[in-house]
Amino acid sequence: TIIVEFRKVINFGSMIAHFTRHPTGGPNTPIVWDESLEKFRVTGLTPAAFWCGYAAMVLRTCVATFVGWVGCLLLFYTKVKLDLIFNSLALVFILELDNILFAATMSVLSQNFLSDIEPIRYQQPMSKAVAKLQKSGLPVFVGVCCFTAALFMRYEQVVYCQGLLSQASALCLFGGPPPTGHPELAAPVVGLCESLLSVRCAPVVDGPGSDNGPCVISDQGVFHGPKVQFYIDGSLYPGMSDREGNRRPWIDWQDMPSDTRRTLWSSNMYQKTLRKQCVQMYHPEGQVERRRMDRDVDEVANAAPFWCNREMMFSAVFATTRRSLISKPQDSYVFGSVNLYDPHVVDAVGRCRERALVGKSKPFVTTRSPRISAVSISKWKLPHNQWRRRHFRSLATAIEAS
Repeated sequence: TIIVEFRKVINFGSMIAHFTRHPTGGPNTPIVWDESLEKFRVTGLTPAAFWCGYAAMVLRTCVATFVGWVGCLLLFYTKVKLDLIFNSLALVFILELDNILFAATMSVLSQNFLSDIEPIRYQQPMSKAVAKLQKSGLPVFVGVCCFTAALFMRYEQVVYCQGLLSQASALCLFGGPPPTGHPELAAPVVGLCESLLSVRCAPVVDGPGSDNGPCVISDQGVFHGPKVQFYIDGSLYPGMSDREGNRRPWIDWQDMPSDTRRTLWSSNMYQKTLRKQCVQMYHPEGQVERRRMDRDVDEVANAAPFWCNREMMFSAVFATTRRSLISKPQDSYVFGSVNLYDPHVVDAVGRCRERALVGKSKPFVTTRSPRISAVSISKWKLPHNQWRRRHFRSLATAIEAS
């Protein structure tokens, strides 16, 4: 639509230039009656008409450019296909407002007079070679430009949405309430890692399996037992550790086997990244606790031991935002771009498991529930159905609230 408008402006300007080079009538008789055609014919333009025509051409160019720019932004921020169609029709409506105003405000006599004027015939100021090239090459050129512009806008839209997703992911991963009594730690939003990894947690565990922490990854439900279950700090992903047993960066891990992955999780590349980062933030020495979900509300929920050193993570992830907060007022700061694949962020997440970075001056507050023995992961069961339903109900509430 914008290209059509620009072509109309070019044709209008060529018409004005034609009368400048080839005037056929005087300034006092710009319109004459042609008896052979039985119509009025334009033979020239008055000086006022010239200036008015050039002004109209400049204004139409500015309006078309502005509508094109606003239309690109409008389509850029449109996510729903139906809205994309409606917004495109709205752009066409804006460019047709001049015809609507003409039909609504001009008298019928004036409209009939303009419709009876013979169309102005003029020759474009170009050579035959250029005219031939325009005839055969212009449609191809315009089509390629439109297709390229559409692909570019789509690419920029995907990049923009991925940036928003990265920012939201970083806030959810490192902006949740910290463990009770440990403000030096950064923890995920309550229920985020629990739902992403499909973990099942017990309030307190002891025995031979207690070194693996209070949570396991399982598909156990309220009315059925587990078909798949893994320790979070075990060999969950192929390639997690090198030959010497040292854990590799999460970005180098391979995917889980497809049959196991389909049983536990949905297939999503963005959730896959968050799951691996949650595994890096898991601390088996911690315990499940009743954690306040937000400082503005009194609602609490069960939270698994996922955390990392706050200063280390915020320096790597939110460095741009910190500089903006320091240099600008709080109501006008810019939330900087976040790239979870940045080498500094990958290194910081990989160091989350270092216990030396986690302060332990204060004890972790845990729920007071019966202790269970973690003798083997294959025999890991919850005590009874009543406590199991209550635990799953609280965990589901935390996931829904997050």
